[in-house]
Order: sequence, then C-alpha cells, then structure tokens
Amino acid sequence: MKPIQFIILLVFIISAGCSQPAETKSTTPANISKSEKLDQESFEQKLNQTSNAQLIDVRTPAEFESGHIKNAVNMDWNGASFEQEAGKLDITKPVFVYCHSGGRSKASADKMKEMGFTEIYEMPTGIAQWTESGKPLVK
Repeated sequence: MKPIQFIILLVFIISAGCSQPAETKSTTPANISKSEKLDQESFEQKLNQTSNAQLIDVRTPAEFESGHIKNAVNMDWNGASFEQEAGKLDITKPVFVYCHSGGRSKASADKMKEMGFTEIYEMPTGIAQWTESGKPLVK
C-alpha cells in the first residue's frame, strides 16, 4: 500500500469513528400520557363511562360551594396547596378536570402532565357551558 493511500485510509477510519451515533427514540410506555379536551357532552359521557374517574374542580372554594358537578373534589388551582393535593391522587387513574371557563383547567391539566398523570380529560368550556346546557350541579 502506498503511503498516500495509507494516510487517506487512516483519515477515513478516524473520521468514521468520531461521528455521532444515531439517536434512538424511547418507546417506554411510562413516557406516554393521554390528554384530551372534551366539550361538555363528551366530558359527561366519558366521565359516566369511566369507573375509576377522579373528578377535579379547580375553582376557588367559594365557587365550588355555589355549585359543582356531582362527585367532584375541589382543588383550588390558585391556592397554595394545589400541587400537594394533586400529588395525593393516583396518577395511573383517569383525571377529569374543569373550572369556570377553561383557563385554570388548562393550567392544572398541564401541571398534572408534568407530574406524570397518564390520562387527563379537560373541559375547556368549563362549568359555565355545563350549566348553560342545562346540566345539573350539586351544592
């Protein structure tokens, strides 16, 4: 082998060894989460079909007291203990979240995704649309 061919071959081998390996994607099921925005009809249907649902009202305690969806638990998004209270829930069970008109439920759903919740259903039209459509509330 001629010296120039040897040098070219050596440079090729060295440069091939220094290249970055191909990036692989993780397909770990633990990384998968489901988050859906549902109108009030779909929200109610999905809630009624889900036996292990966790229904969360993220409005203030005063708003909650004025009327909420049956079986809802109040976790005030604006309160100091929201993350602590949400941390007591089972992250593997479906969570249904709503507020008055959608802003707080979106923020809380995003936070729950960060916390590792795997199935989140959000009603972006909020309880305002729920009551406008004639759906019942409990006090």
